[in-house]
Amino acid sequence: MTSEGLIELEAAGQKQQFEESDFGEGLFLAGFPCPQERCQIVQSKNIDGKIVSSSEASQEYVDVWIAQVDPEYESPYTTNRPRRELQSGSTLINKSIMCIQPYDSLAFEVSDTNYPVYIKESPYNTDDNYDYGVFTTLENKLVAAQLDITSFMVGFSYSGIFVFGDVANPQVTTTIVLVTEDVDQCQGTKRWPLTEENMQMLNIYPQEGKIQTYGAWLHLIPPFWIAMAFVFIYIQHVVETRIE
Repeated sequence: MTSEGLIELEAAGQKQQFEESDFGEGLFLAGFPCPQERCQIVQSKNIDGKIVSSSEASQEYVDVWIAQVDPEYESPYTTNRPRRELQSGSTLINKSIMCIQPYDSLAFEVSDTNYPVYIKESPYNTDDNYDYGVFTTLENKLVAAQLDITSFMVGFSYSGIFVFGDVANPQVTTTIVLVTEDVDQCQGTKRWPLTEENMQMLNIYPQEGKIQTYGAWLHLIPPFWIAMAFVFIYIQHVVETRIE
């Protein structure tokens, strides 16, 4: 993505810029600023239900590249069957940690049954006021308007941790986006498998304030039920005494 809002593709030593409209209705580009000359797009690409690359563009980009730039281009991830015919047990959104810099963006492959949703209640989120309206807009376009969107691009302009799930199971974390100004924190890798070990290595921990707030309620639960037990015993004793 360029500062002028153009999408720049590069392959086999060739480079060309395109308008968003060049990709038709299949692409939903959530508006975001790019103050630099280039803002990298990290593609969360799905092949047969598995993420296999963080750089190969989705089919919408490849089709335009072949039509306008290089008719002989062949994607290294081309499969024999159509991209949309996924196995019934596969999912378009796989569990991963995406480690990027501010003003980078992520591109998700989506469908009307699988698309990212922001998990607002996750204790790992660092910004309680994060504006996730673009994800609501995506849902409206896919479900209400029934637009045939297959690629969704969203940018992150500041550092933080943002947790997402799949609409098919919205409370289960599938993607953690770590936006950091420290290039070394990503250790040269944009995408990591979502494991506890990788979360610790990348310094992704629950926010302390949220844990304390949750814990304050937890310690009241045992005394409450103990008190209720005494109340029930007393009521039972009173009832039995009157019966006698």
